[in-house]
Amino acid sequence: MASDATESTSVFTFYHIATAVITYWVCTTIYGFVTAPRPPNSLPWVGYGKSWIADLRNFIAVTESKYWVSQGYEKYSRKGNAFVLPSTLGMPAEIVLPPDQLRWMFDQPDNVLSSQAAHYDLLRGDYSFVDPAIITDSYHAHVIHKHLVKNLNAIIPGLAKDATDSVRNIYGTDTQEWKKLDLLQSFIDMIPLLTNHLLVGETICYDQRFLDAILGFTEDVIRNSAILLVVPDFLHPIIGPLLSLAPKYHYWLSSKFTLPLVKQRISEIEKKDSGDPEYKDWQEPNDFITWCYRTAKQEGRHEEMQPDRIAKRILPLNFASIHTTALTAYDILSQIISAGSDVVYKLREEAYRVLQEEGGWTKQGLN
Repeated sequence: MASDATESTSVFTFYHIATAVITYWVCTTIYGFVTAPRPPNSLPWVGYGKSWIADLRNFIAVTESKYWVSQGYEKYSRKGNAFVLPSTLGMPAEIVLPPDQLRWMFDQPDNVLSSQAAHYDLLRGDYSFVDPAIITDSYHAHVIHKHLVKNLNAIIPGLAKDATDSVRNIYGTDTQEWKKLDLLQSFIDMIPLLTNHLLVGETICYDQRFLDAILGFTEDVIRNSAILLVVPDFLHPIIGPLLSLAPKYHYWLSSKFTLPLVKQRISEIEKKDSGDPEYKDWQEPNDFITWCYRTAKQEGRHEEMQPDRIAKRILPLNFASIHTTALTAYDILSQIISAGSDVVYKLREEAYRVLQEEGGWTKQGLN
């Protein structure tokens, strides 16, 4: 009996587990590579070419992708030609269009080229966004496009104050002592507050519990997308529902803040519109909640007027803004710092001059 137990235990050694994981990863990667759509044969490829041997070399050449993009731009894009960026480690090959063909791409109907469908597939919309309808119909993007730009002058002063306070809180104001910090993480800590100042207003955007729930949701989506990328499609109906529990949990945490706020806002807007004398002087907040409800009511989108739908629409907007903005800001600041003190001085001088000329941060001044 003891020998049987020892023998069964020996099956679960680190070597066996590692071998099983690597074998699974290799098989699923090859499966994804073989079943992925192939670009048209007429398009030129960068990398090692299109043969089976070339495919294998492209497959393992992870570090070459940046060079291939530069090579393709010089050789094809600058001449107005498209090219194919080879797949690496099971990722599908990508067709890279030159700038002068982008208008053609944007003019294609959704049944030919759909960024919304691509986002749904990439972000695993069935399992990551609580309700798939939030991604299949990006009404939140429509609302933002309709209202954000024309309301910037009213929004910028509050955002500028929050940005200043966040910089002071995270970076500090000590100009004598050096401070070590994680630059990317500093932006990830800063951006949720600024984003939600715009989305939900000042009532809850300063509550760290709400911000933690929102940030947790965005990290759930990223993690789920990465996991399902290496899981074969036929296993998604099994693995996906389990992975979806995390974003649902973080939505539930965030909804404890957003749902009461949305319900209160709708009630106040309706009282204002009905002529309630107590709301004669009430000014509706200039944020996404108001914009979404007003737009949906104007356009007859009754399902988009529901509190839970508005609360759920806040999630993808946070996902779209937090990490992408953090990565962009990280890259910009890294480039500025590495460019030397002269560049920093000139940028600081320009910012100070514009701030004084405009009397504060404005849309025109930022442009």
